Formats: sequence, structure tokens, C-alpha cells
Amino acid sequence: MSETLLTADEVIEFFGGTLQMADWAGTSMNDVDWWRKRGIPPEMHLRLLIEAHRRGVRIGREVFQLTRDEWDALYGAMVDQGLSKHGTCAALR
Repeated sequence: MSETLLTADEVIEFFGGTLQMADWAGTSMNDVDWWRKRGIPPEMHLRLLIEAHRRGVRIGREVFQLTRDEWDALYGAMVDQGLSKHGTCAALR
């Protein structure tokens, strides 16, 4: 995994653009366009991190507007849930 996506625009474009991201997320294109302006909503964070890992890229904490402490807490929660067994947590670091 070498590429790290650092903005909501980069994440959306990596997923194929507004329409493809909306289809994947089960939301409207208007919502995804809003994400470009206001940020990706918290309820999508974990799902996006896992899917990005599955697709071979990382998403930087900046995309989710998380502090280092919040990022570390999210990582810890994933470890607690056993996601580290699948290599997901190590890929986020």
C-alpha cells in the first residue's frame, strides 16, 4: 500500500467520482458533493477506511478531520474489535 489519500476529493475520485461514491455509500450525488465541501460524515469513516484498505490505499486522518488522539482512539477501537487480525489496522498506521 503506497498511496495515501489526503482529501475528501481524492477519496471520492479514487472511488470513481461522485456517482460511483454515492452508489457505494447508498446516498445521493448531492450528499457526496456536500462531502467535498464540508467533509465526509463520521458515520462513513470506518466503512471507508476498511474499503480503502481492501482497494489497496490508505486514507489519511486529515480526510476525516481527526486529531492524532481521535485517530489513535479509532485505531484502538478497530484493534479491540479484532480487525487487526485481517491486517486492516496495521495498514492504517
